[in-house]
Amino acid sequence: KQTKLPVEKVELLKQHALNFKLEIKALDNEVEGLKKAYWPKPSPAVMNQLAALQKQKEAILDRVVHAFVDRLNDDEKQQFNTRLMEIKRSVKVYPEPPIEVYQHQ
Repeated sequence: KQTKLPVEKVELLKQHALNFKLEIKALDNEVEGLKKAYWPKPSPAVMNQLAALQKQKEAILDRVVHAFVDRLNDDEKQQFNTRLMEIKRSVKVYPEPPIEVYQHQ
């Protein structure tokens, strides 16, 4: 509702979000397995695997977002982008700790 998009576009957004969630499920399961197996002392190779999985998730997200945005008209795109910027402003990003932090715990 906060996007101020028409109901049918909100439903489309929900469907794209569900598709994203389903697509990344296997990646999330793989991440969970790696963390269960190697935490709290992951090797650099495991950290590289986790980073690669994260990049795959980001690529899927980009594809899904673009597929959704491509279905919007210009006004709807502006409304959606405005809402995304509002959300992004409230997100705090912290630098990723070096692997050594995990290995000394």
